[in-house]
Amino acid sequence: MADGIKYKIEYYDIVNIKHRCHIIIDGYIGEEIFIQGSVRLDYGAVENPLDVIRSQGLRVDLEANSELTFEDLYSEKEKSIEIHYFRDEELYFKGWLNPEGWYEDFVNSDWIVSFDCVDGLGYLSSYSFVDENGIPITGKITQAQALFKALARTGISKNMNVSIGIYYTGLTAGVPILDYVYVVGDRYIKDDAKTIMSCEEVILDILEPYGAILTSFGDNWYIYKPNELYSNSTVVFNKYTLEGVAYQSVALNLLKTIGSDIEGYEIRHCNQNQKFKIEASIGAYRISYKYGLLDKLLQNSDLYSADGVSIDGFQIVNYENVEPLEIGGYGFTFKCVTTQPFSVQNIRSKFVEIDDDVTVNVKMEFSTQDYDGGVVYYPMYILISDVPQQAPFSGGDVYYLQDDFTSWGAANVPTDQIFGSGITDKIAFEFTTPVKPAGITGIGYLHIAFRTPIQNNGYRYLVTLDSLLITPNQKLANDTPVIGEFHTFQRKDNPSSKIQDIKQVATGDNTAGVYKGTIYKSDQTTPTFSWYRKGIAESKKLLRIMGEETMRISQLPTRVYSGDVFGYIEFLSIVEIANVSGRFLIMQYSYDTKNNVTSLVMRQILGAEIPEEDLEYDFENDYGNTVKPTIKG
Repeated sequence: MADGIKYKIEYYDIVNIKHRCHIIIDGYIGEEIFIQGSVRLDYGAVENPLDVIRSQGLRVDLEANSELTFEDLYSEKEKSIEIHYFRDEELYFKGWLNPEGWYEDFVNSDWIVSFDCVDGLGYLSSYSFVDENGIPITGKITQAQALFKALARTGISKNMNVSIGIYYTGLTAGVPILDYVYVVGDRYIKDDAKTIMSCEEVILDILEPYGAILTSFGDNWYIYKPNELYSNSTVVFNKYTLEGVAYQSVALNLLKTIGSDIEGYEIRHCNQNQKFKIEASIGAYRISYKYGLLDKLLQNSDLYSADGVSIDGFQIVNYENVEPLEIGGYGFTFKCVTTQPFSVQNIRSKFVEIDDDVTVNVKMEFSTQDYDGGVVYYPMYILISDVPQQAPFSGGDVYYLQDDFTSWGAANVPTDQIFGSGITDKIAFEFTTPVKPAGITGIGYLHIAFRTPIQNNGYRYLVTLDSLLITPNQKLANDTPVIGEFHTFQRKDNPSSKIQDIKQVATGDNTAGVYKGTIYKSDQTTPTFSWYRKGIAESKKLLRIMGEETMRISQLPTRVYSGDVFGYIEFLSIVEIANVSGRFLIMQYSYDTKNNVTSLVMRQILGAEIPEEDLEYDFENDYGNTVKPTIKG
């Protein structure tokens, strides 16, 4: 007896391999019921070798009669009945009965009940990228954590195994890259600020730039790069726990060979239905990356203090003339002074990054207590530097926003804001910075430092900085907003007329963190800028590598094989065919467990480097007009 297992199928195929299928109903306690039936293991068909999601399915056929109708298995509720399939005592499938796949075929007093089972990947296009409590995921998380949160929505707990041989410049090859790259969860909330991207969209967004694909097998998710299988069939996977932490490496040799019975191959052609067709190469390809502005550059805009000592996103420089913080409180409260020294710097924002031709809007809100007339000054320093500054300001080139709020200068003077006798309890002030000064090349680091407020009529009262909201404006080129970028690839020598569909991506490299799509290095602060493939001396944008690998894997007309083979071959395989040159990637798969026959569609995989003189690469700003590329050659 096993908790939850209600029905069990057991049988041997024609080569005496044992097959088992468990049908598990949550909460069932009772004897296991042995029934007659069989299963077929499938993987969904794809046309592109770099299509990311390769879902696994299982077709179950049960022999029913008037005493055993299996009506208890029919339910319109998804993810309520779990299915496990074992081949030779090894778990090959773990998923859910799909109520949409239910089918009954009546024949006299006996009939066949059939249903499809899914690994849950197909559900992810309908499920929002939220946590276990249904709350949108915001802030920075690693790509490994994002994948685990998305895959958790399948409802099936599995280990994750990852092999991606691409690394950002400065990172050591061989590390589990998804642990070292951070994304902004806000990126996965669409531009209407309400619609949350689906888990499938998040998975595609993370894996497509790496040229990696995701599939399931038994108790595991596998993520790997087909391009790397061209010359190396042994793949080293970084294995993750269910919490998304890499803990060991596992090497798997994925190479399998198919041949003829006459030549004595264990996995051999059968049923005389083998054939080849030719698929055209790709002549041109374009990637479109939409930046997506962050809603705010300083996340803790309400100055929340979790511990009553510090405020995340701010540096408290001096506690002179300030009120103590409260645990769980908001805002920073100054005691207004009437005499010198009023130049004490008390609190400052941590830096925000400003790129070329980017301006930011700054809005700050104050409130007052115990006001009794007079005029109050709110002195502050607004500065930009070529290095992240710490108080006191030192090092690097520093420019201060001048009193007119329209220019930068070297003068270290406060930009006093004056509010007169009509002061109210709530005061708001906002402005837009000019573009960063020409003297700062590269990233500019913007800080706002607040001094003690001044009251010039002898009154003393409290002034609270309630919020500091810093939001970016769209980057301009020739006074035109830049909303993203295009990466376009074309073959020069004998180009094919086949043009790949434009690929839309939501994340990529940026020089500054003003965009939702920016991906960050392991320090969670520095945006990625350039990358390299393991064993290749190069320094390129990730989306350029993505495009070049897409062109590389389809650089020549390729052969596509279809047919049956006798014997079991794992979907997670790179296949060689006896007396046929090249290696093949499985694109469609179905394993008949009773007859020990695997039906395959496989595509030849290419991987040789394309000479730079034969592959034209163009980078362009996106001003809002997406156009499909045409062939020049």
